[in-house]
Amino acid sequence: MINLTPMSQPEIDAHLAETISHYAEELIETGFWSENAARQKAEADTMEAIDKENHNLTIYWRLIRLSGLDQTIGYMWFTVMEQYGHTFAFISDIEIRAEFRRKGFAKETFKALERTLQDFGVYDIRLHVFRKNNAAQALYAQLGFEATGTHMRKAIDPSTPT
Repeated sequence: MINLTPMSQPEIDAHLAETISHYAEELIETGFWSENAARQKAEADTMEAIDKENHNLTIYWRLIRLSGLDQTIGYMWFTVMEQYGHTFAFISDIEIRAEFRRKGFAKETFKALERTLQDFGVYDIRLHVFRKNNAAQALYAQLGFEATGTHMRKAIDPSTPT
């Protein structure tokens, strides 16, 4: 069984550094961002997401731990927010450590999150997943998530006549 336990401030700080690094890597993989630009965007987006004072948010930082063992297998952070009279949780980041993947722990983590959110009176979970992250998309589909939109882009060839 999975427990979601609050992070300490040093754990949050370490997690943020890791979040920014992973986010920058995913931006680079899209083929649109240079390494430097991806790092800048990842830092800016992450700092914007945790700016509680300007967004009136409560951020929940959690370690994903195996019950009965003193072992952390991942981490997550999410916010509970309200827009237009609808309350929902938005998962900003979730990571299961590589050695614990494909063993059912992500599914168990989401079950634990759902129990936590039900205790908060929240019955809607949202998240963003990069298009190339097929494994995550498959997992989320198995868990009952549905795509609600798609960002699209088209690069215009500067040598093409107008």
